Amino acid sequence: ARSLDYIVMGINEYYTSKKCPDCQDFVAQVTLRQFYCPHCKRYYHRDIMAAENMCKIVQGYLLKQERPRYLQPVTTDGRYPWDTKSITGVGTSISAACTSTGTSSQIRKRTSSVSSQPSGRPSKMAKEGAVDIV
Repeated sequence: ARSLDYIVMGINEYYTSKKCPDCQDFVAQVTLRQFYCPHCKRYYHRDIMAAENMCKIVQGYLLKQERPRYLQPVTTDGRYPWDTKSITGVGTSISAACTSTGTSSQIRKRTSSVSSQPSGRPSKMAKEGAVDIV
């Protein structure tokens, strides 16, 4: 994805399959993969609900450089430890980690240290210009 200039982000999945993406309340587990939000009166598939919440996390980082509060842990004294407003410097590091640099600095030539092809038969990498060591 990075080679195509897409932005690649790593996110923590905390609460993504526990909270409703619409009303932000906790959901109840009905079956192994099905959840129900009593506030919205809506059923969710666990993975789809988590994907919707992950999308909101990415949007939060891209638009505001912070994770949505409803998907953050809360300490016993009521603080949000992942909140970028309470931790200095985190917004900068998150922004730097979430952006993609130009493709020229990321292009690497493929090489192989050991060939899995029988001798005398060129590998796919050899056809592309990489050198196989036999």
